[in-house]
Amino acid sequence: MKPNLNFLTLIIISALILSCVNSCKKDEDKKDPVVNEETSINPCPGLPSINYEGYTYLTILIGNQCWLTENLRYIPEVTPVDEWGSLVEPQYAVYDYTKQDLFEVRTIENFQTYGVLYNWPAALEACPDGWELPSKEDFEKLISELQGMGGSSFENITPDGKSGFDALMGGNRLADGSFSHLEEYGFWWTSTPYPHILNDVWYFRANNVNKNLLVNYIKKDLAYSVRCIKSQDK
Repeated sequence: MKPNLNFLTLIIISALILSCVNSCKKDEDKKDPVVNEETSINPCPGLPSINYEGYTYLTILIGNQCWLTENLRYIPEVTPVDEWGSLVEPQYAVYDYTKQDLFEVRTIENFQTYGVLYNWPAALEACPDGWELPSKEDFEKLISELQGMGGSSFENITPDGKSGFDALMGGNRLADGSFSHLEEYGFWWTSTPYPHILNDVWYFRANNVNKNLLVNYIKKDLAYSVRCIKSQDK
């Protein structure tokens, strides 16, 4: 009896289709993870975001450091202007806000965009569990990573750059209670005291005027932004 050609053809075609499907799946499994080539950024593995005090913060992995991509908005109180300037008591402010209305302050644009300004005692305890105020060494390592991305280190740290850190120039509050440098400078506290001058600590600054980055030291009664880093063994 002659073989059924239609049946044999069907078997051959089915085998070819199955082979192609398996081959395509293997090739697909070998593909690299999808990366945003425009910004070359990646969230921290297994931790794309966190929720803290009613706000969701995205994360970003830069080198082996896991950072939040926004300034912190934790604010348990608004420190009155006439009480500002303590070296030991935690104090909290939002740029250009001089009242003490804890509900109202959370609705203003400077709070939503730039977050809260903290004196150093407040900054030390502001980050959520499992996160911490970065050290001087953490920021120096960040600068090194930015330099390795090509182009300007300053540009790489801004929302238009390659790192995903998304630094905004949130200004500061001085010891006399006045505010300064919004959109000109971004200031962030480190956790590292300066060893040679009492009450001075290291901070990180992004300069939107001269387009550069700096780690320096200053008295801890000023108010700067806080950017948390994931706690890890150093």
